[in-house]
Formats: sequence, C-alpha cells, structure tokens
Amino acid sequence: MYHGTARKITNTTNSNTLSVGGIYSRPYEYEIHRLCQEQILKQQRKSSRIVSYSGHSPLSRHHSVGEPTHHHSSATSFANQKSHKSLPSPKTTTTTTTSTMMTTTDNTLYEEDDNQLDEKSLNNIFNFQQQISNFHNSSLDQNINEVHISRSTRHLCGSLIPLQSSTSSPNIDHRSIENDHVHSHIFSSLSFHKPDLKYRNLGRNGLRVSQLGLGTWVTFGGQISDDVAEELVTVAYDSGINLFDTAEVYAAGKAEITLGKVLKKKKWRRSSYIVSTKLYWGGKAETEKGLSRKHIIEGLRASLERLQLDYVDIVFANKPDASVPMEEIVRAFTQVINDNLCFYWGTSRWSPMEIMEAYSVARQFNLIPPISEQAEYNLFQRDKVEVHLPEIHHKIGIGTMTWSPLACGLLTGKYDDGVPLHSRAALKGYGWLKDKILNDEGRKQQSKLRELAILASKFDCTLAQLAIAWCLKNENVHCVLLGASSVEQLYENINSIQIVSKLTPSVMADIDRILGNKPSIRIPTKSETNFQTQIQIPQPQR
Repeated sequence: MYHGTARKITNTTNSNTLSVGGIYSRPYEYEIHRLCQEQILKQQRKSSRIVSYSGHSPLSRHHSVGEPTHHHSSATSFANQKSHKSLPSPKTTTTTTTSTMMTTTDNTLYEEDDNQLDEKSLNNIFNFQQQISNFHNSSLDQNINEVHISRSTRHLCGSLIPLQSSTSSPNIDHRSIENDHVHSHIFSSLSFHKPDLKYRNLGRNGLRVSQLGLGTWVTFGGQISDDVAEELVTVAYDSGINLFDTAEVYAAGKAEITLGKVLKKKKWRRSSYIVSTKLYWGGKAETEKGLSRKHIIEGLRASLERLQLDYVDIVFANKPDASVPMEEIVRAFTQVINDNLCFYWGTSRWSPMEIMEAYSVARQFNLIPPISEQAEYNLFQRDKVEVHLPEIHHKIGIGTMTWSPLACGLLTGKYDDGVPLHSRAALKGYGWLKDKILNDEGRKQQSKLRELAILASKFDCTLAQLAIAWCLKNENVHCVLLGASSVEQLYENINSIQIVSKLTPSVMADIDRILGNKPSIRIPTKSETNFQTQIQIPQPQR
C-alpha cells in the first residue's frame, strides 16, 4: 500500500511482461497514468524542465497513442525536481506477470505524488479519451490485473469506473473522490455505459425511486472507513441510484453521521436524491426507544442533526410497537410531516394487519397514512413480499421496499466452506447469523446454492448478481436496497440489472424447482385488482 513516497515503475522490453511497483485496482488506470505522464513530459520539455526515462513505454506494443518513444540513458525523479537529486541507475530485477516470471534489465521511472502535478498539464488528458476507450478492449487487460494510480493523478482525474466486477482483494485502499466534474467526464467518455437503472413510483404517492437503493446497515460507521463510504455513495449516485437508506440504530448513530458527512461534502442538489432513516432504537434510556410520540419526534430531530440535513424524505418505524396505541403512532408521524421534518412515513417489518390498522386510523382521524413497507426479501424469504404485500399495494397503494437481497451474504456463496474470518457472520453481535448458516437448514440451503451457482454460470454472472436480479424481476418490488463493503461489490451488485432480462419464465421455473419454496398463493396481477377494491379494514384498537 502506498503512502506518499516516490515509487518505481518497472518497464520491461518484453511485450507480454509488465511489472508495476504498487497495487492496481483497475486494468486501464495505468494507461490513464501513463498518458498523464507523457503530457507532463511534453509540458516540462517546453519549460526546459526535461524529465527523461529510458526504454520503451511498457504499453507501447499493445496500444499506441501517437507519441514517439524517447530513449535516454538516465532516469530523473519527479519527486526530486526541485532538488535535482540523482537517482539510482537501472538494475536487473525479477518480474512476475500473470503468465511469465523472468529476469530483465528494467528501466525506472519515479513518479511524484501528494498533488504536486501541474493541473494545466493534465487537462490535455481528455484529448486521449478515445485511446483510453480503445485500450480496455486490448489483450493487455489479461496481463495487467492490478494497477494503482497516484493520489495526485486520482485527485485530478477522479475515481474510474471498472469495466467489470473486479476480482482483486477486498483490502484495496479505496481513496476518496476529489473531483466530481472530472469523475463524471471520464465516466461518460469510456465505452462502458452507465447502468440502465429504472425508476418506479414507491406505491401510489408519486415519489420516484430508483429500482436499486444503497443501504448502510453494518457497513457505514463500522465495517468500512469513511473514505470507502464516500466512494460507495458517489458511485451509487453516478450510477443513477437516488435513494440512500439508514437508521438511528446502525452503528449506534455512526452510520447516519458518515452518510451525512458524505452528502454535505458532495454538495449535490438536495432535490436530486432521497434519504430515508428508521426509528425505534435510539439509545439506552427507556424514553429513547419505541414508537412513543416523544421518541418519534426527538429521535427524528437527532437523526437530522447527525445527517446534517433539514429533513429526510421518508422516516420508517423500524418495527411495530404493541405497547403504543396505533393512533398515537400515526399522529406522531403526521406531526413530524407537518413540522417539515420529513415528507413521508413508512413501516418496516410490520405485519399486513398492522399496516392495514395504521391505514384505517389515518383515514378515520384525517391523518397521514404510511406510504411503504420495508420487508426482507430474497431467494429464501418470499412469502410476505410475494403474497401479502402485493394485495395491500393493489388495494391501498402501499409501496414495497426490500432489504437483504443476499440474505446477509448467504447468497454470495462465501459461506459454502464455513464462516470466513472477516465476514458479517463472524462479527460481534451476529452469532444468530452464524448459527443460522451452520445449522441443518443452513446446510440444505448451501446445497441449493451450488445448483444456483451452476445456473448463474450459464448467464456469465455471479450468484449474488443472479439473486439480486431475481428480486428485481418481481414487478411488485419498487426498490431493492443493496449493501456493499467495497466499490467492487457495489459495481457487481449494480450490474445485476443486466441479468433481469435473461430471467425468462422457464429460468424462473428452474429457480423455483431448485429452491422448492414458492408460495402456494398466487400473486394477483394489476389487471385483476384496482385501487377501488372494497376491503375489510380492521377497527383501530383504543
């Protein structure tokens, strides 16, 4: 991992060999960096500050950018331009590539870091966008598996979008994105296209949400650093995701703090994204938990302070509270909406009967009803979302937002050989998940996942992508909340939308056959039901 000192890039004359001193996260980042360096050399030559290096460009035989190759007998350090210190001469080194280990005479190039590059010089990088676009299709992608761009170059060029999900280590040091304008410029210039996310009404209220949302459970404020969290939010937003979900209980409020810092730093238009949070567990005191009017109002104000926002778009009741009358709950959520602390309220993990009761109370006392239910939905958890919520949606307009599409990581296949050391099931407080994985039912599920993995391979996708695409295939699901602990995971999850069209009725039938858990009650279609359908609404409890 690089921490700001000059690094050496090893250039070999073998066309199939490239060794780079550093960790590289994306194949074409080195090409970006090389183009930057060539532009800097040209500008510095004009200013009589010549920085020379010997040997051919390591990528010149694979991808020509129209620049002549310069040969010199010495190497000059970018980091020592002011002091003009001498550098060590080329030496013999052993280089390892994906296919070859050989000893060559290397030519060294030292690069500067810590944002000392000339920003004017790097503006010319955009003249080479077409070459960059062509580069990633070259055969060199197979020979360069890891590239690391310097912090100064990343500062000016932004974080690049990979062409496909990376197989690199999850311990890659993801750096924060400093230049959104340049980031978006490069994002749009590459031949890789922005994901074709769709937007749906969250129920019958007119609020347009992306079919994928970014959740912050476990990761934000705990499992990942603030820099990684910033990259996740930025990539999600640039990909078209417009909903970010959190809760007062996530990492004891730290998740809200982290998300708030990122949103404040990015300075996006507040009207361009949606923030939702959830209330129930706010603290250790008896008055800091539950759904009393006191906690709903004070808890939401505390969340807004942590998020550094004037309002959230949706506030959810994180679980039902049988100790509080439903009228009290609905009145409290109506009050925070009238006080402009939020626009909508919803429920999470509520039963269909409890949702209907809240709707009935709202209509009876001229209050504001909930607009959406957050429910767990994945290949192993189906009944509520596939049977009960569609009926409620068709009759009273409740939207469906789902969470845990990968069943807390179970559907990634990473628990096939036990519980990995740094997985969620190994975290403190998640013993229930570990027990669930290791019990008899968990072992049966693992055997089914092996069959699903074979099916996923036919579509050239991962098991996780198949699981998320399966959730998106359900037209009654309006938004699927994703979680990710790395940018690579988020890219992989977002790209699952490309698999949805491949899930034909026959493929869905194969999945049902493998799982053997399809609900027995048929899902009503939109043509069979309408909003005016008469229903029996339970009377509110007094």
